[in-house]
Amino acid sequence: MKRICIAIFCLIPLFLCACRQQSSQPTAYSRLMNGQIINWTEQEYPFSFGENGTLFYSLGQMERQVPLELEESSVPGLYASDQILAVSYPSNDRLNVLTSRDNGKTWQEASLPLNGSASWSCIGFTSESNGWLITCSFAGMGRETHILYKTTDGGQSWSPVESDLNDVCARMLSCAGFLNDEVGFLGFRYENDPMPTLFMTRNGGENWSPLTLEIPEEYADCNATALSPIYENGQCILPVDFSNGEGTVAETVYYISTDLGESFTIPSNA
Repeated sequence: MKRICIAIFCLIPLFLCACRQQSSQPTAYSRLMNGQIINWTEQEYPFSFGENGTLFYSLGQMERQVPLELEESSVPGLYASDQILAVSYPSNDRLNVLTSRDNGKTWQEASLPLNGSASWSCIGFTSESNGWLITCSFAGMGRETHILYKTTDGGQSWSPVESDLNDVCARMLSCAGFLNDEVGFLGFRYENDPMPTLFMTRNGGENWSPLTLEIPEEYADCNATALSPIYENGQCILPVDFSNGEGTVAETVYYISTDLGESFTIPSNA
């Protein structure tokens, strides 16, 4: 199975692939068991990070730089589509969010209070106006606490969502994605269970409930980790990595929903 991986580790420099053209398919960044961040859609976008945390953006022969003052132990959140580029990163007890709608020529800035630190953040947009952002703060022993933010003005301002998420599951986040302003998914590192630890909301993130998927018989003894979903043309694609006890991925199964997550199926040619 071929998959382009973007290796991002704490305490070492960050590098992301750069390219010349964008695709209509948005990015879908996920975190694996070893802390590696991947974009499973295999779409390369023109982001790269220098050793000092500077964000580089390339378009044709032009290269632009955006200083981030990235904290050494944090991993930025990234989102890219044909319409919006977005970066979220912590710095000095603040969570900074940059968004661009002109291919990185100019960036809109927002800053949120951050109680403590954030080891990773995920960011995405479901429309030109509506977006979501979730921070992950390490709490020890494989636990994390999370804060969900939403925007309705294209990223100019962000508001925290009162949520039962940390009461439901405070493990390490593996994936995140919203289909619209109300329906979203969060996945977490597996805990000795072949069923992926996956939760769904239908009220914008206020309440979360477990999501059960049908596991193919041949993967019944594997560990399962959900990757971030994407939603396009009325279809949600939710990948799940099935791995052995040593963490080696045996297969990635792509679940499909055409009813906003009410049901998922595995295509017969999968």
